[in-house]
Amino acid sequence: MPVYAQEDIAFNFNSGYIGGGWNFPMNDDYNSEGSFTLLNIGIEHRPANIGLEFTPYKYYNWKDSDDKSREGHSFFNLNLYWDVTFLDGFVFFGAFASVNYLFVRENLYWDRYIFTAGGHVGLRINLDRLNYNLLCAEIGYRNINGTSKYFIGVKADAAVLFLFIFAMAASPDNSSSK
Repeated sequence: MPVYAQEDIAFNFNSGYIGGGWNFPMNDDYNSEGSFTLLNIGIEHRPANIGLEFTPYKYYNWKDSDDKSREGHSFFNLNLYWDVTFLDGFVFFGAFASVNYLFVRENLYWDRYIFTAGGHVGLRINLDRLNYNLLCAEIGYRNINGTSKYFIGVKADAAVLFLFIFAMAASPDNSSSK
């Protein structure tokens, strides 16, 4: 039976995430980070709420303890998750594990990776068999190129975040002409 005909399969999609977070302990490299992903796609088994997502591009900007900035780009990003949902799937929380690999700066780095495992809670819109994640907060363990850290982070869908900022700026309450 083809996958598209099964009622228990949902597809995940969003335009990408804009995120920020902190890695602990903060006594060496990779202390705080900003990130941007482009186009997240995936599939979820609805009865079990187990899903797999793929992101073809992720940009990182880390700050270290000396407040020096470091950039990175990864082109192989997988996320496996198991969620519990409430309010018709609008609120979710659960466990996840992700791998970011194939880092590029001035060269391709085959030996660099980020492995993350932890818990997350967030908001998403369910449109029939399509899941669209809006906002997510994460906490857990992170291994960056062999260095163990704990982390906390927040990420928001890029398109929704820009629409929200635009709507707030255009609202009559924020207008300076009265």
